[in-house]
Amino acid sequence: MKVNQTPSAWRLQSKIVNGDNLNFAISASCPSGGNIGSLIPWRVANSNYDKDSARSFYVYIPKDLCSSLPSFSQSTPTSKRSSMRIILAFHGYGGRPNGELTKWHETADSLKSVIIAPQGTLSPLKGRLGWNAIDCCGDPVRDEVDDLDFIVHGVIDVFLSTLFGQSEGVDVDVNVIATGFSNGGFLSSLLGLSPNRPWWLKGIVPTGGYQYDLGFYSRPGDKTKQPRPIPMMAHHGGADSVVRPEGCCALPNPPTDDSKSKSNCPLDIGSHRDSCTSIQSAFEGWANINECNSTSLDEDEKNLETTKVPVECWKGNGCIEPTNLCIWTNEGHNWGGQFPGVGVAASWMRDVFVDAEQSATISVEGGHDDAFKIAYASALSHERSSQKGITLFFVAFAILVMFFAAALYKILPSLSNRMHRSRNKRKSSEENVSFQEDSEENERSLQMLVI
Repeated sequence: MKVNQTPSAWRLQSKIVNGDNLNFAISASCPSGGNIGSLIPWRVANSNYDKDSARSFYVYIPKDLCSSLPSFSQSTPTSKRSSMRIILAFHGYGGRPNGELTKWHETADSLKSVIIAPQGTLSPLKGRLGWNAIDCCGDPVRDEVDDLDFIVHGVIDVFLSTLFGQSEGVDVDVNVIATGFSNGGFLSSLLGLSPNRPWWLKGIVPTGGYQYDLGFYSRPGDKTKQPRPIPMMAHHGGADSVVRPEGCCALPNPPTDDSKSKSNCPLDIGSHRDSCTSIQSAFEGWANINECNSTSLDEDEKNLETTKVPVECWKGNGCIEPTNLCIWTNEGHNWGGQFPGVGVAASWMRDVFVDAEQSATISVEGGHDDAFKIAYASALSHERSSQKGITLFFVAFAILVMFFAAALYKILPSLSNRMHRSRNKRKSSEENVSFQEDSEENERSLQMLVI
């Protein structure tokens, strides 16, 4: 996929020295001494909004990837192809990007993946950052902040254009898995359900938050508005009293005091819903999107890395894309920095990244591709060469067999005739010899009679 170079209203506002975007990316996103606290925010603004609408996001690039970044900026007349993994992590209401970076950086190191952690909008009276994810949370919902536009164009587009936008003919395989906790879980789920889902989104891992509107999971009528299948793994606390696993919805008799929640959950979560949607119902909705034949308990849950933490996992059967749900039996809404399913999610992410990369067209040109793509392309080339060699062998063998068959077809009748004539000649010769012997014997007999 070519990097989108269409003019956008979002612009990078961070200070760029001598217009060198690459050096900014390295200095801002490659932590000094591995210290995440040393990361510099990427600041962006939208020209369609007022000057106070600046937003920001943080980027963590593992050490191994930082050393290869310069190759991304090389501009040559030939087409080049590159591959990048990104974990897009949304904080919860009242959380901050640093919490997501801390949570996922070991996973990113292991998967050789970039982490992008955007920052939500502040609710001044409550002093909390949050997202407009429809049912949650704070002022961003009231003010109808377009967070999807910010994420797609203000974060990912700006990040990719900073690295690749000035390189002519660069072809990039970008594979993004979006995850988030609580309010961030609502947002990652909303991003996955969007009918205009961005091309780079390859999977979602919502934790402690999900979309309540079942209409999002099935939009009858206009097929262009139907959510497309996508790998999905949800996690939720079985004892969560903030975003309840049975769902959040309006109280029968909501309080008139604005300081109190008007739903069965805090912070007015789901307060405009007449009925509650459980996490299990949302999971069934995803199973419908991914065209699963059925859902069932996942027997492999006994092999989870976190066996010391009680958990019940579900899976979709016969799905187009992986569809999973884990409910951590005794966990509440305290996963901000202690998400017990990180190891489980990391393993799932690895599989999704690899599947996405193997589905992409492999083209190694100019030594620009990363180690994975080179190794994969080499293996694929070797496999194709082996298959080609085997095929040519069998074709040659078949031609040889046909040649001998044709030759035998021509030779056998002639050989048969020759053998037949030879047999007749021998028979005639034997008959002549026998006749001659009989004549001589008869002549001797006559002579004896005469004597």
